[in-house]
Amino acid sequence: MKELPARMEDYRRRLKQGDADAGLRALEEWLHCCSGPPEWLANYVCAALAKWIEGEVPTLDAAFGVQPRKHLRSVRLRRKLRAYILLRVEDLRRDHMPIDVRMFETIGTEIGQSAGFVKEVLYDEASSRWREILPKLPIRRIHEK
Repeated sequence: MKELPARMEDYRRRLKQGDADAGLRALEEWLHCCSGPPEWLANYVCAALAKWIEGEVPTLDAAFGVQPRKHLRSVRLRRKLRAYILLRVEDLRRDHMPIDVRMFETIGTEIGQSAGFVKEVLYDEASSRWREILPKLPIRRIHEK
């Protein structure tokens, strides 16, 4: 416990120098060890939360100045493109195109991703229920003229 004040001071210094993770790490450590944060940490958290609550920033990551990790960006991108990929696979399958690398490349080109990305999303566990359901649904297409 004696080293906690020194670690808190280090976190405060790092936060002032632009290390966005330092504030959240300090809060986490402080809450593990103590009953309430120091005033500078409480002010930091309150100011960041106020930005988010008042709609000045779209996410808590943005409020605290933390860049999303590569993994989170990938998860968000997969979630965003999953419906399009699954519906497009079903559409092309109904046009008798085999589900193979050519199909993955076609869809990948349409969405600006690699064939491997399309294949991973298609066969991802999160897509499994949709892979079962979509072939059974009557899907009407609007053809371009």
